[in-house]
Amino acid sequence: MYAGEHAGIVPRELWDKVQERLRTNNYGHRSGSRAKEPSLLVGLVYDERGNRFTPSHTVKNGKRYRYYVSQAAIKHPGSCHQGPVRIPAGELETAACSALHSFLKSATNVTDALVVRRKNADSSQDTIRAAAALSKRLLFGSPAERRAFIRTVVSRIVVRSEGLEVLVRKEALRNSVRQSPARHRNQSSEPLLSLRINTHLAVGGRETRLVLTGDSAEGIAGRPTHSLIKAVARAHDWYERITRGELRYRRSIAKLTGLDDRYVSRILRCAFLAPDMVDAILKGRQPPSLTVHDLVSDLPSDWATQRQRLGFAAK
Repeated sequence: MYAGEHAGIVPRELWDKVQERLRTNNYGHRSGSRAKEPSLLVGLVYDERGNRFTPSHTVKNGKRYRYYVSQAAIKHPGSCHQGPVRIPAGELETAACSALHSFLKSATNVTDALVVRRKNADSSQDTIRAAAALSKRLLFGSPAERRAFIRTVVSRIVVRSEGLEVLVRKEALRNSVRQSPARHRNQSSEPLLSLRINTHLAVGGRETRLVLTGDSAEGIAGRPTHSLIKAVARAHDWYERITRGELRYRRSIAKLTGLDDRYVSRILRCAFLAPDMVDAILKGRQPPSLTVHDLVSDLPSDWATQRQRLGFAAK
């Protein structure tokens, strides 16, 4: 590179602004913050062997499905890989947020890990209250707030065969709870907290889900499955219209809706599901492998038998 001999064409001030905008846009692209559905954990997810997971997505029937995909599987397609290579983004992000939420709302956890001087009772109580308030903001705050918090305190999320491990920067978390200014320090030497989450991957129909198990599942919002809710809603609507005399069983429904007569007959069986099972489906708390085919295939009339056959908890 050689210095030009003519006067600059673009004023220095404008040039500097353009360069700053380019740097900002480039960072937004790499971090995922400018995406339509920002990936909350971009750059933080790894497997036990140190392979990074990166955001990806597919579109089916106009619906966008987000995932975190192992770079090892991308770089070496067709090879045999240990552990999961593609994890649903929503479940992984929910699991990470829930682990942090559970930690922050626990007075015992906060006291043991974040309270420096236990002699000062007032200071300890202030920290506990601040942590509880932060736990609520983590669940109900804006996506931008959650993203900023996670990128400040989370060092790494490790996908293990027996579950997930969220490694949290202890000092950064303490500063966030106390709303103290961040201190510049070597992050590689910063003490870490390890938050463990029991999970397993389950396949239901065409979907893969990350399922929280045991104590890790407490307080986690369910993930409703559209196809199951649609089947239950249709069945109850059709059954009510039949009982009111508006329709005459499945043939009139098939003619009205343009659906196959056999399909209508099978879906109508969902009108006789146990009420607690219907409630679980609407809240997304059904067994992860449950499909519409399971609901309509030889559904018994006895509710206890339904629960047993379809994998719901006994009442």
